[in-house]
Amino acid sequence: LQYQKEGVRKAILDAAVAEFTEQGYEKASMRTICRNAGVSVGNLYRYFPGREALFESIVGDLYRKTTRLIREQEYAGTGGYDLPEIANDVANRLLRDYSADVKKFVILFDKSKGSAFEGVRELFYRFLRERLISEVAGRDADERAEFLCGVIANGLLEGIYSVIRLGGSPDESRALLERLL
Repeated sequence: LQYQKEGVRKAILDAAVAEFTEQGYEKASMRTICRNAGVSVGNLYRYFPGREALFESIVGDLYRKTTRLIREQEYAGTGGYDLPEIANDVANRLLRDYSADVKKFVILFDKSKGSAFEGVRELFYRFLRERLISEVAGRDADERAEFLCGVIANGLLEGIYSVIRLGGSPDESRALLERLL
């Protein structure tokens, strides 16, 4: 029975974060991860049974935070919000959850194609769009209003994502987002 060493596990995870950031899930090479971590392929598989398990250990917690945020917000809508209030609320929640781990955030939102976590960005877009429709446009929103809410949701998500991706301190990111909003 071999015991796992925390230093080896950390080296594998660090190398995987770098590889997934550069190549994305689909194109990431387990051999490159091994080489950069200084471990054999066989040793990597003692720590992680496959690419999906390795990827899950990197982005799984952030994915669960994202889905929890969306579930919480689905029930938070009480009507009467305006666009700046919604944008500020969503931006602050994202900063709280993601600014400490920008690389993992980028991997989850931008580099997860082909994994079980693919589509989280689309999931968040749909959430924002629906929240804007219910809170700003109202129940009687016509097709045009729904379209505009989609455009605003896309712009808002892209702006928040870009600010977080810059990787500054939470205070710097908040200041940039205040300017954006």
